[in-house]
Amino acid sequence: MNQKNLIQKIKEIKALLEECLIELSGESTITNKDSLQGVTKSSVDFEIPIRPFIKHYAKRLSGSKKFVLLLAWMTKGDEKKEISLSQIRAQWDKMKSSSLLGFKFNRFYPAEAQENNWVENTGKGMYKLRPNWSIVLNSSKVMTKNKKINQI
Repeated sequence: MNQKNLIQKIKEIKALLEECLIELSGESTITNKDSLQGVTKSSVDFEIPIRPFIKHYAKRLSGSKKFVLLLAWMTKGDEKKEISLSQIRAQWDKMKSSSLLGFKFNRFYPAEAQENNWVENTGKGMYKLRPNWSIVLNSSKVMTKNKKINQI
């Protein structure tokens, strides 16, 4: 494994650890100044092409949140529309090497997104958004109060 891949994997682990620490601590959270504070479903621009959309909204998101974001763009935010996992993965694979998504697709991402009630697996590898999917837009960088995890 080369150094660039190793760094990316460590960053992915770090993002997951940050989420776990916040969840376990039970402390209230605040968003960093770099977050997309105030982003709502209605303020998301689904008309822009996929690459600028991901570049704008996916900053500092974990893999599962990027999965939700990609599904949101593919459905244009329609919570009734279903997309197959193979279509989502194909779109992901088009962008992983360009640093837009940053890392390879992992089947853990849809599972975690489902556990967090952001997406629903409707059967046979089909996914759709859940009503609270937009939470991922407002959590691009979350920290616990008075605790900052060192940047890599």
